[in-house]
Amino acid sequence: MKITGLFFFFCIICCCVTSQPLPDNVKASFNAAKTESGKGKIIITYCDANTDADTLYKDLITLKQYFEERKDQVLVDYIRLGMCRQLSRGADYTEAIDELFQLLPRFEQRKDNYGIMICNRHLSYAYYAAADKEKTLYYDQRTVDLSVPLGTKDDLATAYNNVASDLSEYGHFDSASFYAHNAVRISKQLNDPALICKSLSTLGEYYMAIKEYDSAFMYMREALPIAILNSKFDMAFAFNDFSQMYQSVNKKDSAIYFAYKAAELSKQIDLKNQLLRAYKYLSATYKKTGPLDSAFKYLNLTVNTTDLIYSTEKTKQVQLISMREQNRLREAEQQKLDLQNKLKIYALISSLVVFTLVGLILFRNSQKEKNAKILLQKKNELIEQTLVHLKSTQAQLIQSEKMASLGELTAGIAHEIQNPLNFVNNFSEVNKEMLIERKMKWTKEILMMQRQLQMM
Repeated sequence: MKITGLFFFFCIICCCVTSQPLPDNVKASFNAAKTESGKGKIIITYCDANTDADTLYKDLITLKQYFEERKDQVLVDYIRLGMCRQLSRGADYTEAIDELFQLLPRFEQRKDNYGIMICNRHLSYAYYAAADKEKTLYYDQRTVDLSVPLGTKDDLATAYNNVASDLSEYGHFDSASFYAHNAVRISKQLNDPALICKSLSTLGEYYMAIKEYDSAFMYMREALPIAILNSKFDMAFAFNDFSQMYQSVNKKDSAIYFAYKAAELSKQIDLKNQLLRAYKYLSATYKKTGPLDSAFKYLNLTVNTTDLIYSTEKTKQVQLISMREQNRLREAEQQKLDLQNKLKIYALISSLVVFTLVGLILFRNSQKEKNAKILLQKKNELIEQTLVHLKSTQAQLIQSEKMASLGELTAGIAHEIQNPLNFVNNFSEVNKEMLIERKMKWTKEILMMQRQLQMM
């Protein structure tokens, strides 16, 4: 019984240790994701949705340890991205920038386009926290370029919204309007309250920048209730936007009210850049309306907070980190150029080898053709000699045939001549025989006549 109890106790402990430290609603979609980048997107979405939570950073540390134990480096890197977002909210943007520049090459080596895009987006957040407008705009534009081919509308809406906000500050109002209106359109298509709130606030900031306060107020008033229901982070921005707008239209009491609200909320959620913004609005407004001691108070708070966020040491660290990244990019570019040069050299060598082989083949074929021509010429000469010999032989044969024909003709003529001679000879022989016979006959007759005469 004790052994069984211990067994179940250890099973419970193991289950507690190995269970994913994610909320159930996130865990279901996380486990259903088929790719590492798909799981990473769910983690990033979870971080963005809970950025106001005080415990999010600690929860991410626990989640990071969980995946480190399982040696799942891809998800560890995605969790580190989420942690960088939280660091940028406070005054730890130097640590966030340093971490992000370490993560970016890892995602690039894995060719994880979604992770690369998130890295660039979080770099824009970190540089925004560092008040580096130039790099903020650069990384926001990079995020737009990377979001378009991914086809994820929520990320594209976020990228459009961030670029619109940057361009408004730079005074590029036409471009800012284009991006802001597209961000609102996509956000409403997705029916995502957080995105709708952010994009409406940015559109309000755009109209405030071009001093169309009625339109600005309309969009900001539409965004504020959504922010109150969904995000303290967006509420702090909205309160400061209202304070800025009311200050612009000389409604000082309203400007002070919303600046106070922004300051209190920013301190509560440790959002230092919006806290500094609220202090600036309070100091500027009190300077105009009084009392001056309140103006001085918030001026001191502005200076102290500025020193806290943008200390010389932090500025130097950011510069060093940025220089290191620039050196890495230069080295990467140099390596790319070296690789391209090597490939060009290899291509040139390959071309030379191919041309050499082709030349050798052509030369070999040329030699073969030349030898074939020589052989053909010899054969032609042999044929000509044979033809001459044949013609000579033919002439000899013709001459022989002519001589043979002449011989036959001569033989025929001789034969024809020989026949009468033979007849004459034969006739003379016959005559000779006849003469002999006649002579003998005459001799007998003479003898008989002599005998008769003697007898007489």
